[in-house]
Amino acid sequence: MKKAVVLIFLTCHWFLHASTWELPERRGKQFLNEPGYLVLPVPYSLPGIGEGVGFFTSFNNYYGNMDIFAMKLTGDVDGEFFGIWDVFLIKEMLFLDFTYQNLNKFGVSSYSTRGLNDDADNFSVLEFNQFQNRSLKATLSFFERRLEFIGRFSQGHSALVAIRDNDGGLIEDLSGAQPTDTKGRVLSTIIDLTDDRQNPIKGFKTEVEYRESKAQTDFNPDYYTINFNLTGYIPVNNKDTIVFNAFRSDAHVTRMGETDKSVIATQLGFGCGGSCNPTIQSVIDNKYKENTLGNAQSMGGASRLRSFPSGRFIAAHSEAFGVEYRWNLSAERKPFDLFVMKDIRTGMQFAFFHELATVADDRQDLWSDVRHSSGVGARFVMGSGVVYRFDFATGSEGNEVSIIVDYPWESNYQ
Repeated sequence: MKKAVVLIFLTCHWFLHASTWELPERRGKQFLNEPGYLVLPVPYSLPGIGEGVGFFTSFNNYYGNMDIFAMKLTGDVDGEFFGIWDVFLIKEMLFLDFTYQNLNKFGVSSYSTRGLNDDADNFSVLEFNQFQNRSLKATLSFFERRLEFIGRFSQGHSALVAIRDNDGGLIEDLSGAQPTDTKGRVLSTIIDLTDDRQNPIKGFKTEVEYRESKAQTDFNPDYYTINFNLTGYIPVNNKDTIVFNAFRSDAHVTRMGETDKSVIATQLGFGCGGSCNPTIQSVIDNKYKENTLGNAQSMGGASRLRSFPSGRFIAAHSEAFGVEYRWNLSAERKPFDLFVMKDIRTGMQFAFFHELATVADDRQDLWSDVRHSSGVGARFVMGSGVVYRFDFATGSEGNEVSIIVDYPWESNYQ
C-alpha cells in the first residue's frame, strides 16, 4: 500500500519538476460568457430525514458573466437555496459570490467512532432545524486566472432537535434546544499553471487553503484547518488526459471547547448525564474529540473517495491520492436547446478513476489503514463554464452514484 502511495507521489513530483516542462499557454479565454440555463427537478432521499423533490434553476453568464441559481425544496425538507456568482467589481480581476441557504431541517450522519474503524451501518442521524447560512466570497484574479487569492466569509445558525437511527426512528427528542450561531472564514491561494481553467489537459494546479472555525461560546472549540491540494495533468495522444491528485488536511486547535463529558451531555440536551445509551454516548464522545482535536476535511462524497457517502470518515488529519484517465470523445462546439436546458457542449468525456484515502486523530496513524474507491464516469463540458459530471464508484461498503457540477478534487465541494 505504501509503495502505491509513494509511486503516485513520485510520478507527480517527476512530472512537475521535469526539466523539459514549460508553462502551457491557455487554449482560450478563461472568463467564459456563453449564456446557458438549466431547469430540473431533483428528487432526494436523506437517511433518517425524509424524501421529496427539489426544483433547481440556474442561469449562467447573464448580465455579463453573472451566474444566478436557485433551488426550492419540497417534501419532508422545506427550504431554499439562492446564489449570485461572478459579480465583477473590476472586470476579470475582482469579483464576488453571494450564497443564501434556508432549511426547516436537515440531517448529519454521526458514526459511532471517528477514523476508519467503524461499521457502515453503525450510525445515527443528527437532526437540525432553523438552519440558515449566508456567505460572501471575494476573488482577486491575475494572469488569465493563473494566480488567484480568495476569501470567503460565512455566518449562520441551526439547532440540534433530535437524534434518530438510520431508519428514521426517534432515539432522543431535543426539540427545546436553542439555535447555535456559527461563523467561518476561508482564505486560499490558487496557482493554476494548466492550459485551461475549465477543462485542463496539461500542466498542474495547486491550492493552499486556510479554514477557520470560530466558536461563538466556550462550549465549542476555536480551530483552523490547513488544506493542501495538488493536481497534475499529463496529456495522452494529444487528446486524452491522465490526472493525478494529492490532498492533505490538518486541524489545529487554538482553544479547546468543553472537555467535561457530563457537561457536554447537558449542553447537547441529553438528560442521561454519565449513564447514556451507546448511541447517545457516541455522539458525546465525538463532540469531545472535536472539542479537543478539531475536524480535518472528511473523506467520502462526490469529491474524494466517491464510493462512500459524504462525511463518511472524519478525524483530525486526512490524506488522499487519486488518479483518473479522462478519455475525450468529442471536443466540437455543439449548441443544443432541450427546453429545460440550453447551452453549448464543448466536450464529452468518459473517465476511469481510482482513489485511496486515510484519516486519523494522531498523524502518526495515517496510512496504517486505508480505504479505496474505483469507478467510471461521464462528463459534459459546457460553453457557459459548467461541467456536468456523472460518476459510479464502488468500494468495500458498496456503490455510490454522483450527479453533480464540476470535476472531482476541486475545492468547491470540500
